[in-house]
Amino acid sequence: MNRNSFFIYLFLLLLAQNLVAIEIAPHTSLSSFTDSIEKTLGGKNRDLLQTRKKYAELFNDYYDKGDIDSLRLATAAYMSCCVSGNDEHNRYVIWRQYIQRIAEIGLQKEAMDETEQLRKYAAATNSLYGEASSEMCMGYNHRIFNDNTKLCLNYYQSALHSFEEVKMYKDAFIVCLNMVQIYLTSEDYANAHVSLQRMKQLYKQLKKNKKTIEKISICAFCNTKA
Repeated sequence: MNRNSFFIYLFLLLLAQNLVAIEIAPHTSLSSFTDSIEKTLGGKNRDLLQTRKKYAELFNDYYDKGDIDSLRLATAAYMSCCVSGNDEHNRYVIWRQYIQRIAEIGLQKEAMDETEQLRKYAAATNSLYGEASSEMCMGYNHRIFNDNTKLCLNYYQSALHSFEEVKMYKDAFIVCLNMVQIYLTSEDYANAHVSLQRMKQLYKQLKKNKKTIEKISICAFCNTKA
């Protein structure tokens, strides 16, 4: 190995070690978490979209690992980036995904509190999409913690109507998918068929708008992972 190759190898090795340390190092506060990430992305001169992409990657990693403490920090950091970039849509998406994950592992109080905060924020900002997101979470909470599928479906129906009203057909498609799952589990095949037909219409609308349903989206708010 010549001298230049050695230094290139050493640089790549140090860079890799630094990136790994970023993702697994424990953090006790949101500020220390964001500082450690943003320093690697150019500090004050960082690109906002690049920063948000990094937080999204970390969110997905912590989500899959079930590292809730780190997931909580990544969620707050991502949502902060959304506020800076005036991206309310993705702020609600990541918020409800976080609520889903903490509900899955049984953190009932935190899931209910976060859902209520989401609902209040949506009401304060007069966001129908946000209100639908909160109803989606409320339905899921009743399904997980109370085993109350009737109330869950009521919330899902309301969320579905609101998502369609604001033309967020991908979100509506995901809600329908969850409804189908509930109907099939309870052997209510008639309503499952109705929801499947509605999904078919939503899918046609998505194709018309040149939108796609990613694998991760289909699995969102479902018990079975991809």
